[in-house]
Amino acid sequence: MTHVQPRASTGDADAMVSFLHFDQSTLANVTAALEAIRKYIADEILSAAPGQNSLGDLTAAGLKIVNSYLFPPGRPAEGARMLARALTKN
Repeated sequence: MTHVQPRASTGDADAMVSFLHFDQSTLANVTAALEAIRKYIADEILSAAPGQNSLGDLTAAGLKIVNSYLFPPGRPAEGARMLARALTKN
């Protein structure tokens, strides 16, 4: 996994301070929610792209999956609800 270091700016300091306003329980819940989303997307990528292991192939499969939930044909608002329902099944 590649980690990108954020650029230093005055906005970064403000963002760091804003995270200090959350209690530990909230931060733990945010972390758990992000992990559930990551796991769901990873599972979908692996099932949608069998035998493909290049970064480009897996990225393309992942973007296709995420976009299909966020922007389904004809019903853009429904995509976010579909993703939320799928994530709460686990």
